[in-house]
Amino acid sequence: MKALYKCDFCDMTGTEEDIHNHEAYCENNPARMSCQYCEHKKIDFANGIVKIRYECKFKDIPEGQQYVNCDKFTLNEMVNISTQNLFGSFFPSRNKD
Repeated sequence: MKALYKCDFCDMTGTEEDIHNHEAYCENNPARMSCQYCEHKKIDFANGIVKIRYECKFKDIPEGQQYVNCDKFTLNEMVNISTQNLFGSFFPSRNKD
C-alpha cells in the first residue's frame, strides 16, 4: 500500500513527490504571489454574473491573464494562508494547564 498525499491548496492527490512538485505551481497557492491573492484584484457583479478582473496600479495586465511572482505583490488581508488559523477559528484550543 502506498501513502497518498493531498495538496494543501486544492483537491489534487498523489505521491509525496508529485504533490511536492505540484504545490509550487498550484494556482491556489498564495505563495506564488499571483494577482489572484493580491489586494488589487477586483470582482465585478453584472447581471448576476461574477467577473474577476485584475487591476494593478503598477502594471498593465492583459485580460484573462495574471502575473505570478510579481515584485509589486501585496497579499490581500482577507486571505488567510495559515490553516492553523483557519481551523483554530472552528476548533478552540484547549490548554493543558
